[in-house]
Amino acid sequence: MYNEYYTEGGRDEAKGHFRYEDDFGDNVGDVIRTMAEKNIGCVIVKENGDILGIFTERDILMCHAKGISLNNEIVKDVMTKNPLTFNEATDVSVALTVMCGKNIRYLLVATDDKVDGVISFRDIIRYFMPEICYLAEQVY
Repeated sequence: MYNEYYTEGGRDEAKGHFRYEDDFGDNVGDVIRTMAEKNIGCVIVKENGDILGIFTERDILMCHAKGISLNNEIVKDVMTKNPLTFNEATDVSVALTVMCGKNIRYLLVATDDKVDGVISFRDIIRYFMPEICYLAEQVY
């Protein structure tokens, strides 16, 4: 079921996100517990190799706000369907612009419908951090 960690931003260590594949029989509560145990922020939902959705912390919040029973609801019914995907050649500034414009925190990096990884908003901030610090030093 939970079979593979992704690496992000060229780092070697596995962190943050993992692939989730099943027949959608798992309830939201079980997935949330696994996310908490693994300290991850999103789960990629696939079926037969096809990307169907992404289940994120925001989806958990929406379940709670709507009064959805986490132990009775299944992931496919509350995940974000058809998540945005980019290929690895996409410029990081384009990814940041899209994330800000659409108010999303995760983008899938995919090649031919195969997920290569996940980029989070935090990853993009880390990418720009040296430049931000340099500019701050120049201004102040």
